[in-house]
Amino acid sequence: MTDVRLDDALWVNAMAPDGFLTRWAAPDGAHVERGTHVADVLIEGARHEIMAPSAGRLRHEVERLYVIEPGSVIGRITSA
Repeated sequence: MTDVRLDDALWVNAMAPDGFLTRWAAPDGAHVERGTHVADVLIEGARHEIMAPSAGRLRHEVERLYVIEPGSVIGRITSA
């Protein structure tokens, strides 16, 4: 199992300590390939695309508009 985790670097120039998950680009349970766009997050008005760190089945761990922080796990990818 691999975590879909938000990179601390997304907050490098941000003053706010958090952001929001605005959209899942891949549905819960979908098979994704490594590098597939799986979600969008909004941090201080800037949209960032989150990519799958590995191939497998995506499981959403948080809902849309969930408040996120650096290092947050928003999903998990299983090999099955």
